Amino acid sequence: MGGVTKTVIPSGHSTLATLGQPRLLDLFRSFGVAAQTDGVAKADLVRHLSHELERRLPAVLRELSRDEFRAECRRHGLDEAARARSDLQVRVLVAAGRPPRAATERPPAAAPGHLPHQGQVVQARHRQWLVEAALPGGPGESPLLRLVCLDDDDPGRRLDVLWDLEFGARVVTPELQGLGAVTRLDPPEHFGAYLHALKWNAVSAADATRFQARSAPGSC
Repeated sequence: MGGVTKTVIPSGHSTLATLGQPRLLDLFRSFGVAAQTDGVAKADLVRHLSHELERRLPAVLRELSRDEFRAECRRHGLDEAARARSDLQVRVLVAAGRPPRAATERPPAAAPGHLPHQGQVVQARHRQWLVEAALPGGPGESPLLRLVCLDDDDPGRRLDVLWDLEFGARVVTPELQGLGAVTRLDPPEHFGAYLHALKWNAVSAADATRFQARSAPGSC
């Protein structure tokens, strides 16, 4: 006699439980959830993340790949035969008692005063960006941000994003990152070495096609 699959209503917690630990850590970054994750058991990661994202099942589902949706369907005894990712997403939402339109609903708009402005640094899509311009949207529209990448491996890359639709995007505030108060000054030679390194980096970062060698051939 074949076994009977126990019906479990999909939820944020059950969806996160189907993911591996690396994907959970990726979602922590994507949603900007702050927590100690080093050496933490998967069950605790799921518990913490699902608590932070309570009642945001559609937002969690938007982050899943097609294969992850299929695993979610298998877990809940749902048909996984659909090829389109959107069809699988709707199938899970309906099983969770959510309307299918939740798959395409916009996330809540950012509160006034919480939008980045020109000159700020933001974290989005696992990179840091400088805000070149912030263009307010019309009624019911998301503001448009024009960004320039600051990361060493892709400097100067430009990207336009709709800020309200970027999950996990946040303004980078170094003063809140636990750098602490300045208690002493570095020796002049330390500062000189740091400044020299910045100059070399700035030369190569200004032109993505240029490679800088520290010493001329034959000078060593």
